Amino acid sequence: MPITTSSGQTYDDETIKRFFSVPRSEEDIASQSAGLGLNAGQITEAMTIGRGTPQTEANVNSWVADKPNGYAWGGDGGLIKAPASTPAPAPTAAPAPAPAAPAPKAPAPAPDYSPASPAASPAQPATAPAVAPVQTVESRIAGIISQNSPLMQQARADSLGQMNERGLINSSMAVTAGNAAVYRAAMPIAQADAAAQNEFTRMDKAQGFDLAKMDQGAALALTQLNAQQQNDVVKMGLNQGYTLQNMTTAQVNDMAKLTTSITADVAKYTASESGALTRLGMDSATKKDLAGIEAGYKTLMQTSASSGELYKQMVTNMTTIMTNKDMGAEAKATAIRNQVTALNNGLAMFGKIGNLDLANLLTFDAPATGDAAAPAPPPPGLISAPVNPDLQNSGGAV
Repeated sequence: MPITTSSGQTYDDETIKRFFSVPRSEEDIASQSAGLGLNAGQITEAMTIGRGTPQTEANVNSWVADKPNGYAWGGDGGLIKAPASTPAPAPTAAPAPAPAAPAPKAPAPAPDYSPASPAASPAQPATAPAVAPVQTVESRIAGIISQNSPLMQQARADSLGQMNERGLINSSMAVTAGNAAVYRAAMPIAQADAAAQNEFTRMDKAQGFDLAKMDQGAALALTQLNAQQQNDVVKMGLNQGYTLQNMTTAQVNDMAKLTTSITADVAKYTASESGALTRLGMDSATKKDLAGIEAGYKTLMQTSASSGELYKQMVTNMTTIMTNKDMGAEAKATAIRNQVTALNNGLAMFGKIGNLDLANLLTFDAPATGDAAAPAPPPPGLISAPVNPDLQNSGGAV
């Protein structure tokens, strides 16, 4: 329900909730309450509305009774800032066993402001003008029939001429008739002239009166407009300040949430990438080992095949040498030794390529120049060159 301060200012529930929408300390609440002159009941009600939970006057009185807080109850029951030299009077209500919990902070309610009041006076009626001599028929006739007036002279001359025709030029009737003629001629002129002057004066005064009212009305409207604009500017400034404060708080909260979310996402991504890199490293190492084994196997197989082909070629060459009837025994022995040397060199080269020791794989006995003895059997694991029976019978041996 609305709360009305000692100065007559009323705050509704929405304004109170806006004040408590940010955390508020006891000092904040007390300072605001003292400035508004709120009593214990009003403070309790405001805290209940703002915090959304029931509050008690006992907690409020307990906090005010604590002298270090620097507040006291005034003579009218409103909260005041206690002077440093004067202790705060004891509250009327019994103190609560526990102090009031700190109130959450909220944005300050929109401050009060005194609307500017237009200081304009009502329009003053114009004063009725005095009647000028030129506005009366009497005054106009007096001017028209003056002794020196040409009209007076003409009217008298006409009247005397008529009286002279009757023989009454020197009688009193001639004078009376002349004056009557002057008045008859002057009266319509004087009446029209006076009426015109009156109308002109009336219109002039009426216009002046209307202009005065218009000026006063325009001044009053301008003053009211200026006051309204001033009030709107003050209200807009207060509302903008309150909105900016709320926006700043909301932005800080949003930035904190965004930072937390980004940090969590980065941690998850880092963990995922680390696992992927670990799996990738293991796969790469395994593939590398398999590739090495496969390459070694292929090299070994190629070396074995090449060695076999070389040996087969050497055997073919030696057979050809030994069956050659145009070569002597010494020439055949030399040719066979050359074949054995070439075979050993080839096997040594293949062994280096395949990382194998093939240099001493084959051992051959040197052929003698005399009768050839029966060849000794090759040691285990070694390959011996074949012996041609015809060559052996001819005295050559390998």
